[in-house]
Amino acid sequence: MKPSALHILPITLALSLASCVTTSLSDPNGRGHGSDLDLQSLTGIDDRNAGEAAIAAATDRRGTLPARGARILLVQSGAYQPDAELVAAFRPFCDPVLWDGRRPETDDDAPDRGAGRRLRLAAARQGCSHVVVVLGEIQSDSRALPTAALTWVPIAGEIIPGEISGTRLVARALVMETRADRWQLLDAAPRETRGLQTEYGRGTVNGRRAARLKAQAYPELAARCFP
Repeated sequence: MKPSALHILPITLALSLASCVTTSLSDPNGRGHGSDLDLQSLTGIDDRNAGEAAIAAATDRRGTLPARGARILLVQSGAYQPDAELVAAFRPFCDPVLWDGRRPETDDDAPDRGAGRRLRLAAARQGCSHVVVVLGEIQSDSRALPTAALTWVPIAGEIIPGEISGTRLVARALVMETRADRWQLLDAAPRETRGLQTEYGRGTVNGRRAARLKAQAYPELAARCFP
């Protein structure tokens, strides 16, 4: 019997790099919304206030973590509301108030230095002891397989994998006290997965993988916020 193309597929054959893309946790398919928050704007740290006096004042002033069952303001950077996976991970530990995590649109490129204060004010008005902002990125890469030349055929493109691709998720939480300018930064272990991919599945595979990786990483992140 003559072997089919799939039977003779050696994944380890010289695979050419096709792409390498980094997107936001809130934008796994790379639509480019560009509304994520960043640590500098959330913490207020910049060159203007990084003097020796500020460093001395900040020493031994590490932020506290919320108690289990506390009411917190839960924010996902770049998202109007946190992902369902994020809410499900945090709900067993706290009473989450879901809040908008998009960076305000401005007419200039001036840095937004007040994001953290705005969120703390919202938390105070909602009766929350802390603000938890989840940030991170999704790193994706793909390499063409020897069968890539066949995937332009409509039917073949639906069933014959033309690429091997990987998705890696990195997530972290900035935990800010509502009443004071104190915070902690916590990280979950990176999660990743790899697999074959067809031409016609390219547009959705990264989103599906990101959802699975979020379901793995978010519970660890939530547990670290409520030790």
